[in-house]
Amino acid sequence: VEVTTFEPGALEYANIYSLWRAEPNLTGQNVRIASICASQTYVNDRPQDDYRFNMNHKSLFDAGVRFTDNTDGRLGTSQHATAIAGVLLGLDESAGDAEGNRFAYRGACPDADVTVHEFWRFVMFHLYGQRDFDADLVTLSFGEMFETWWTRALESVASQKDVLVVASIGNGSGVMTPQPLYPGAGSNVLGVGVIDSVIDPNGNPDLHQFSHAR
Repeated sequence: VEVTTFEPGALEYANIYSLWRAEPNLTGQNVRIASICASQTYVNDRPQDDYRFNMNHKSLFDAGVRFTDNTDGRLGTSQHATAIAGVLLGLDESAGDAEGNRFAYRGACPDADVTVHEFWRFVMFHLYGQRDFDADLVTLSFGEMFETWWTRALESVASQKDVLVVASIGNGSGVMTPQPLYPGAGSNVLGVGVIDSVIDPNGNPDLHQFSHAR
Protein backbone atom coordinates (compact mmCIF):
# COMPACT_ATOMS: atom_id res chain seq x y z
CA VAL A 1 0.00 0.00 0.00
CA GLU A 2 1.37 3.38 -0.97
CA VAL A 3 1.63 5.74 1.97
CA THR A 4 0.53 8.63 -0.23
CA THR A 5 -2.89 7.03 -0.75
CA PHE A 6 -3.77 7.02 2.94
CA GLU A 7 -6.75 9.01 4.18
CA PRO A 8 -7.91 11.10 5.91
CA GLY A 9 -5.63 14.10 5.54
CA ALA A 10 -5.50 14.77 9.29
CA LEU A 11 -2.78 12.15 9.57
CA GLU A 12 -0.73 14.11 7.03
CA TYR A 13 -1.45 17.32 8.89
CA ALA A 14 -0.18 15.75 12.11
CA ASN A 15 3.04 14.61 10.35
CA ILE A 16 2.27 10.91 10.84
CA TYR A 17 2.77 10.31 7.12
CA SER A 18 6.14 12.04 7.19
CA LEU A 19 7.21 9.56 9.86
CA TRP A 20 6.10 6.68 7.65
CA ARG A 21 8.04 8.07 4.69
CA ALA A 22 11.19 8.50 6.76
CA GLU A 23 10.95 5.09 8.42
CA PRO A 24 8.41 2.69 6.86
CA ASN A 25 9.15 0.03 9.48
CA LEU A 26 8.06 2.31 12.31
CA THR A 27 4.89 0.32 13.05
CA GLY A 28 4.90 0.35 16.85
CA GLN A 29 6.01 -3.26 17.10
CA ASN A 30 7.14 -4.15 20.65
CA VAL A 31 5.76 -0.84 21.96
CA ARG A 32 3.45 -1.16 24.98
CA ILE A 33 0.74 1.47 25.34
CA ALA A 34 -1.56 2.01 28.32
CA SER A 35 -4.71 3.73 27.06
CA ILE A 36 -6.74 5.29 29.87
CA CYS A 37 -10.40 5.75 28.90
CA ALA A 38 -13.23 7.16 30.98
CA SER A 39 -16.60 5.42 31.17
CA GLN A 40 -19.38 7.37 29.49
CA THR A 41 -21.95 6.65 32.22
CA TYR A 42 -21.87 6.06 35.96
CA VAL A 43 -24.50 4.65 38.32
CA ASN A 44 -24.06 5.53 42.00
CA ASP A 45 -20.56 6.75 41.13
CA ARG A 46 -19.64 3.34 39.70
CA PRO A 47 -18.35 3.13 36.10
CA GLN A 48 -20.60 1.18 33.75
CA ASP A 49 -17.72 -0.03 31.58
CA ASP A 50 -18.88 1.72 28.42
CA TYR A 51 -15.34 2.98 27.94
CA ARG A 52 -14.13 0.24 25.65
CA PHE A 53 -12.89 0.27 22.08
CA ASN A 54 -15.39 -1.15 19.61
CA MET A 55 -13.34 -4.15 18.53
CA ASN A 56 -15.92 -4.97 15.84
CA HIS A 57 -14.72 -1.93 13.90
CA LYS A 58 -13.14 -3.19 10.70
CA SER A 59 -9.91 -1.27 11.20
CA LEU A 60 -9.37 -2.89 14.62
CA PHE A 61 -9.96 -6.55 13.72
CA ASP A 62 -6.28 -7.50 14.06
CA ALA A 63 -5.26 -4.93 16.68
CA GLY A 64 -3.34 -6.11 19.74
CA VAL A 65 -5.72 -4.91 22.47
CA ARG A 66 -6.27 -6.17 26.01
CA PHE A 67 -8.85 -4.90 28.51
CA THR A 68 -8.04 -4.99 32.21
CA ASP A 69 -11.53 -5.94 33.42
CA ASN A 70 -13.62 -9.05 32.86
CA THR A 71 -16.50 -7.43 30.98
CA ASP A 72 -17.01 -8.30 27.34
CA GLY A 73 -18.29 -4.95 26.12
CA ARG A 74 -21.94 -5.90 26.66
CA LEU A 75 -22.43 -2.69 28.62
CA GLY A 76 -21.43 -0.61 25.65
CA THR A 77 -18.46 0.85 23.84
CA SER A 78 -17.19 4.40 23.56
CA GLN A 79 -17.19 6.18 20.22
CA HIS A 80 -14.55 8.56 21.57
CA ALA A 81 -12.26 5.75 22.71
CA THR A 82 -12.80 3.89 19.44
CA ALA A 83 -11.73 6.98 17.50
CA ILE A 84 -8.54 7.13 19.57
CA ALA A 85 -7.94 3.44 18.91
CA GLY A 86 -8.31 4.08 15.18
CA VAL A 87 -5.70 6.84 15.23
CA LEU A 88 -3.28 4.57 17.11
CA LEU A 89 -3.98 1.08 15.80
CA GLY A 90 -6.30 1.38 12.83
CA LEU A 91 -5.42 -0.67 9.77
CA ASP A 92 -7.81 -1.11 6.85
CA GLU A 93 -6.60 -1.35 3.28
CA SER A 94 -10.14 -1.08 1.89
CA ALA A 95 -11.65 1.74 3.92
CA GLY A 96 -14.25 4.12 2.56
CA ASP A 97 -15.90 7.45 3.29
CA ALA A 98 -19.59 8.37 3.35
CA GLU A 99 -19.54 9.10 -0.38
CA GLY A 100 -18.22 5.66 -1.28
CA ASN A 101 -14.62 6.70 -2.03
CA ARG A 102 -12.20 3.89 -1.22
CA PHE A 103 -8.79 4.36 0.38
CA ALA A 104 -6.21 2.58 2.52
CA TYR A 105 -6.17 3.62 6.15
CA ARG A 106 -3.31 3.15 8.58
CA GLY A 107 -2.93 4.58 12.06
CA ALA A 108 0.24 5.74 13.78
CA CYS A 109 1.33 2.40 15.29
CA PRO A 110 -0.86 -0.51 14.15
CA ASP A 111 1.52 -3.17 15.54
CA ALA A 112 1.67 -1.77 19.09
CA ASP A 113 0.27 -3.69 22.07
CA VAL A 114 -2.40 -1.69 23.89
CA THR A 115 -3.80 -2.33 27.36
CA VAL A 116 -7.01 -0.39 27.98
CA HIS A 117 -7.71 0.82 31.51
CA GLU A 118 -10.96 2.30 32.81
CA PHE A 119 -9.98 5.69 34.23
CA TRP A 120 -11.12 5.38 37.84
CA ARG A 121 -9.82 1.83 38.14
CA PHE A 122 -6.44 3.02 36.85
CA VAL A 123 -6.50 5.84 39.40
CA MET A 124 -7.47 3.47 42.24
CA PHE A 125 -5.03 0.66 41.46
CA HIS A 126 -2.05 2.36 39.83
CA LEU A 127 -2.02 5.93 41.12
CA TYR A 128 -3.56 5.73 44.58
CA GLY A 129 -2.64 2.08 45.14
CA GLN A 130 0.77 2.45 43.44
CA ARG A 131 0.40 -0.91 41.68
CA ASP A 132 2.95 -1.24 38.88
CA PHE A 133 1.91 -1.55 35.24
CA ASP A 134 3.80 -2.36 32.05
CA ALA A 135 3.87 0.44 29.49
CA ASP A 136 6.27 2.49 27.41
CA LEU A 137 3.59 5.08 26.71
CA VAL A 138 0.46 6.23 28.54
CA THR A 139 -2.27 8.09 26.69
CA LEU A 140 -5.50 9.75 27.82
CA SER A 141 -7.83 12.20 26.12
CA PHE A 142 -9.53 14.18 28.89
CA GLY A 143 -8.49 16.42 31.74
CA GLU A 144 -9.28 18.87 34.53
CA MET A 145 -9.27 22.67 34.52
CA PHE A 146 -7.02 22.73 37.60
CA GLU A 147 -4.37 20.45 39.02
CA THR A 148 -5.76 17.83 41.35
CA TRP A 149 -4.35 14.90 43.26
CA TRP A 150 -4.72 12.37 40.44
CA THR A 151 -3.09 14.65 37.84
CA ARG A 152 -0.14 15.26 40.17
CA ALA A 153 0.06 11.51 40.88
CA LEU A 154 0.18 10.78 37.13
CA GLU A 155 2.97 13.35 36.68
CA SER A 156 4.88 11.65 39.49
CA VAL A 157 4.41 8.20 37.92
CA ALA A 158 5.67 9.55 34.59
CA SER A 159 8.83 10.78 36.27
CA GLN A 160 9.43 7.73 38.46
CA LYS A 161 8.75 5.12 35.74
CA ASP A 162 10.42 7.16 32.99
CA VAL A 163 7.32 6.59 30.86
CA LEU A 164 5.96 9.06 28.30
CA VAL A 165 2.47 10.33 29.16
CA VAL A 166 0.53 11.93 26.30
CA ALA A 167 -2.59 13.85 27.33
CA SER A 168 -5.02 16.13 25.55
CA ILE A 169 -4.84 19.84 26.18
CA GLY A 170 -8.60 20.04 25.56
CA ASN A 171 -11.53 17.58 25.84
CA GLY A 172 -12.77 18.83 29.18
CA SER A 173 -16.37 18.70 30.38
CA GLY A 174 -16.92 21.93 28.42
CA VAL A 175 -15.54 21.81 24.89
CA MET A 176 -14.79 25.54 24.90
CA THR A 177 -12.74 25.51 28.12
CA PRO A 178 -10.38 28.45 27.49
CA GLN A 179 -7.24 27.20 29.26
CA PRO A 180 -5.14 24.07 28.78
CA LEU A 181 -6.30 21.18 30.91
CA TYR A 182 -4.33 19.05 33.36
CA PRO A 183 -2.52 16.67 33.24
CA GLY A 184 -1.76 17.82 29.67
CA ALA A 185 -0.62 21.20 31.03
CA GLY A 186 1.45 19.66 33.80
CA SER A 187 5.02 18.51 34.26
CA ASN A 188 6.44 15.34 32.67
CA VAL A 189 3.48 15.16 30.26
CA LEU A 190 3.31 15.76 26.51
CA GLY A 191 0.18 17.83 25.87
CA VAL A 192 -1.48 17.59 22.46
CA GLY A 193 -4.08 19.84 20.84
CA VAL A 194 -6.82 19.49 18.27
CA ILE A 195 -7.77 20.97 14.91
CA ASP A 196 -11.14 21.27 13.22
CA SER A 197 -11.84 20.06 9.71
CA VAL A 198 -13.28 22.66 7.34
CA ILE A 199 -16.98 22.18 6.52
CA ASP A 200 -17.58 21.94 2.78
CA PRO A 201 -20.49 23.68 0.96
CA ASN A 202 -22.64 20.57 1.46
CA GLY A 203 -22.23 20.77 5.23
CA ASN A 204 -19.88 17.79 5.51
CA PRO A 205 -16.41 17.76 7.14
CA ASP A 206 -13.65 17.94 4.51
CA LEU A 207 -11.13 15.15 5.09
CA HIS A 208 -8.22 17.22 3.75
CA GLN A 209 -8.84 20.85 4.74
CA PHE A 210 -8.31 22.06 8.29
CA SER A 211 -8.74 25.26 10.26
CA HIS A 212 -6.31 26.65 12.79
CA ALA A 213 -5.40 24.59 15.82
CA ARG A 214 -7.47 25.16 18.95
